[in-house]
Amino acid sequence: MNETFVSVAVIEHVGGHGGMDYYDVGLCRGLLAAGCHVSLYTCDETADPAVANLRFRPVFGRLFASQNRWMRACRFLKGVVAALGNAVVQRERVCHFHFFEHALPELAEVTLGKLCGRKIVATFTMWNPWRGIKRHPGTLAFTVASTGLSSITTRLGRSW
Repeated sequence: MNETFVSVAVIEHVGGHGGMDYYDVGLCRGLLAAGCHVSLYTCDETADPAVANLRFRPVFGRLFASQNRWMRACRFLKGVVAALGNAVVQRERVCHFHFFEHALPELAEVTLGKLCGRKIVATFTMWNPWRGIKRHPGTLAFTVASTGLSSITTRLGRSW
């Protein structure tokens, strides 16, 4: 019997900085239990979860070290490029992104992921859904509608 598996890159820049590491590790454990090969690409503030067979890659270095928006943007893009480059080398065909309320970074992640030929799956965590929609309605809609997301799940951080 020829066994096939799915190799997944979970790319989430916040990780241990904002407590998203609990969600990320739970997602990774579920994918591993389902027989997937999984890599977690996250920030350097995330502790290695030491989960068997999980490839841990803290590629978002010093992302939150600067208050300067442009420095953070450069570090963010550097981390996304590093994660996607490694995903291509490791033949991780599916990339899971964790989106928040900032439409332009999400658009950059999805666009670069699609340019790398990856299938894109996303979780949207909206702490204040109306603020994100009001601030960037066109970009958020474009990210969701025109980039060919394979699957979308949502999480609400607090009550609407």
